Amino acid sequence: MLLFAQLQLPTDLSWVGLAPILVLGLLMAVTLCLELRDDPDPGQPEEDSARPAVLGLGAVSLIGLIGYYLKFTGGAVVIHFHQMLVMDRISQVSGLLIAVCALLAILSGPDELERHRNRNGGEFCALIFAASLGMILMASAANTIVMFLGLELFSIALYLLCIFFPDSAPSRESGMKYFLLSSAASAVLLYGLALLYGATGTTWIGEMSGPEGLQGGLAIVGTGFVLCGLLFKLAAVPFHFWAPDVYQGAPTTVTAFMSVATKVAALAALWRFVEQFGGASAGQLAHLILFSLAILSMLVGNFLALSQQDLKRMLAYSGVANGGYLLIAPIVYEDMMGPMFFFLASYLLGNVGAFLAVAQIEALQKGVDVVVGTPGRLLDLAQQGHLQLGGLSTLVLDEADEMLDLGFLPDIERILKQIPDKRQAMLFSATMPDPIITLARTFMTQPTHIRAEAPHSSATHDTTEQFAYRAHALDKVEMVSRILQAEGRGATMIFTRTKRTAQKVADELAERGFKVGAVHGDLGQGAREKALKSFRTGEVDVLVATDVAARGIDIDDITHVINFQIPEDEQAYVHRIGRTGRAGKTGIAVTLVDWDELPRWSMIDKALGLDTPEPAETYSSSPHLYEELNIPAEAGGTIGKARSASGTRSAGGTRTQSSRRSSGESTEDKPARRNRSRRRTRGGKPVGSHPEGGEQSAPSAATGGEAASPEQGEAPSSGRRRRRRRPSKASAAN
Repeated sequence: MLLFAQLQLPTDLSWVGLAPILVLGLLMAVTLCLELRDDPDPGQPEEDSARPAVLGLGAVSLIGLIGYYLKFTGGAVVIHFHQMLVMDRISQVSGLLIAVCALLAILSGPDELERHRNRNGGEFCALIFAASLGMILMASAANTIVMFLGLELFSIALYLLCIFFPDSAPSRESGMKYFLLSSAASAVLLYGLALLYGATGTTWIGEMSGPEGLQGGLAIVGTGFVLCGLLFKLAAVPFHFWAPDVYQGAPTTVTAFMSVATKVAALAALWRFVEQFGGASAGQLAHLILFSLAILSMLVGNFLALSQQDLKRMLAYSGVANGGYLLIAPIVYEDMMGPMFFFLASYLLGNVGAFLAVAQIEALQKGVDVVVGTPGRLLDLAQQGHLQLGGLSTLVLDEADEMLDLGFLPDIERILKQIPDKRQAMLFSATMPDPIITLARTFMTQPTHIRAEAPHSSATHDTTEQFAYRAHALDKVEMVSRILQAEGRGATMIFTRTKRTAQKVADELAERGFKVGAVHGDLGQGAREKALKSFRTGEVDVLVATDVAARGIDIDDITHVINFQIPEDEQAYVHRIGRTGRAGKTGIAVTLVDWDELPRWSMIDKALGLDTPEPAETYSSSPHLYEELNIPAEAGGTIGKARSASGTRSAGGTRTQSSRRSSGESTEDKPARRNRSRRRTRGGKPVGSHPEGGEQSAPSAATGGEAASPEQGEAPSSGRRRRRRRPSKASAAN
């Protein structure tokens, strides 16, 4: 303890400035330990390897590293550890871009490893960490020694990444070429740094030049050698000749990483040396040379990129041109710093997207058994020669009717013309409109219509009981809140026609205490996937959605479907109610028809043969609503404290004014009923009826009402018919 008490660290040491380096170094060590601890045998299952832990650790840590850069990016210049490292705007933004590149490489790497059946995920991540560490050291170096160490570290790591698939001859060749040429460039750089030290007597970059810049022949020659070494990493002309071959042979993920991150590190180091040129004649000559090389890189890179057939080589020459664009920035310095970083960020995202397309094409070239895609993308790949439709044996078109609404029919016809005549084609849909039937008869030989139904079933959802009620728009939420309290109610989907209505209904139900989620077009893909996942896992049991969720959702435990607003047509109606009554289970579908929706409902009713053109007028206090849907008599407008739309309790459990008002009305809205009978069915047919007018209350002895006699019940009037019908012309939704 006394020893530690007497230990004095230098006052200029800043551990905050070392945070990125320490994080990456620790990640590299931990990753290697995980890989060594759990190195599976070739026959061992993939799940037992350490790759998931490694990838998760790397992704989370790098996200934290990105947060560090975002927090400390300010513009202040801070020197760390005796002028070894500098934290300024250049190093901070460069480090952020490098961290993003590393994160994308870690997240996209497993797919390529899987294609090559390579299970060394831990080693891959460790090398990415090592390369990122070296690049950050180089971008943050205030000393030539640190800069060279950083360059060597990421060069060695990139060499190992290039040959990461030793069974691939292009990978081995690219790695060897990068190793030899990079070593030569490093030697040139090291020789230049030695000359600069001999001319200036210091390794501190900021102290190499005088007031008028670098002076003396030795310093100028040394600077020239240093620039040659850095221009090699930037892939600028005439030091670009290594890039096409290395990019083509290296793994796609590695190519995407090194094509951006290497440029970032080299440009940051180049920027610091350009600052030392000054305004003397030697500095002006250096600017002129750099400007000429920038223009030459732009011209050569763009022209050669246009003539390439291989996508990787094309992207390599495009990177040469981009290196020329970036080389302009240090020449004019202050005016171009911000645009340069913006260009680098845009280049990063665009480059990653381009290489993801390359990875897809590489997978097709290796040979695949199944291809899943949209019609447009399939045609694009076929026109480029990457996808051979002539060898197709089976074609599956899912949601065939939806293809018409999305305008894919011409593309589908073009695909069908390119595939062999002797093949198997399958069109899946819950409904089969006339254009799809015409398409099947045109391009299929002896098409057979197969319906996935029980032999005794009709063309309707026999497993789904359907109810239609005429409801007022202002009372629909009250009705829905009571339906959600029905006995036996499980997972429930509520459909609306507009995204605004979906979000409004979800918010109002959440205020009433229901666990509810929403899926509609105003939400991002992440939010929609989160809501669907919560619905599948049971975290929320009510999902309010537009018709975007009427297709493609296969959840067997949905007990109720509520049409808050009626759909556009009968096909959409069939798809909606098809979310329940699946996998041999029963379900309940409730449709709330507003007065202005009656014409559209009449069309749906006529097309499906529901025989309910005018549903019974119903309110949240109507007795028949409680009876038919098995709603407890004590059900009200709320069930508890307000929740958020994601299903979590709101802060403090507070309610809005509307929810409190609804809660106050709940006891007044309950219908006065003495004897509540359960709704029964016999032989699949309902027993009983309800009055046409929703405002009528149930007869009771207190009011002197007379109960209907058995004779009257056997011959009810048309106005007292039960409003539950099954469609007769729609098939069950899948």
